[in-house]
Amino acid sequence: MLDTANKKVELMAPLKNYKSLNAVIGKADAVYFGIEAFNMRMFSDNFRLEELNNIVKKCHNNNIKAYMTTNIIMYENEFDLLNIILDKAVEAELDAVIIHDIGAIEVVKDKGLPFHISTQANISNSRSAKFYEDFGAQRLILARELSLK
Repeated sequence: MLDTANKKVELMAPLKNYKSLNAVIGKADAVYFGIEAFNMRMFSDNFRLEELNNIVKKCHNNNIKAYMTTNIIMYENEFDLLNIILDKAVEAELDAVIIHDIGAIEVVKDKGLPFHISTQANISNSRSAKFYEDFGAQRLILARELSLK
């Protein structure tokens, strides 16, 4: 099981542009954001791939962890672009990728990037949680529908 000793709550804020990043400096412990179309909010403002290094650098210079979302259904023809994005994420020293597609998780693991399982995976029971933990996930974001009971 995951080591929960000495863990603290992490305040994580969503980003859609530099204005939102500037707003959370000194307030959030971590941020999450999408890159171009690899994001559930593909029709809102999103960062471009060429901005990734600057985003991560600005976060790290302000003691903020940077997490990139890839919360989309991955189709076969999208893996080449995913590889390009993840190579840039490795170069930028991204803290983790938030992801749910199992095929895409394999690619993330091959790149050596830490990953968190997205709420899109709908983890609602301990067996699913154990599956992703055994798969190497550092964090699980549980299903929105899950109650405290």
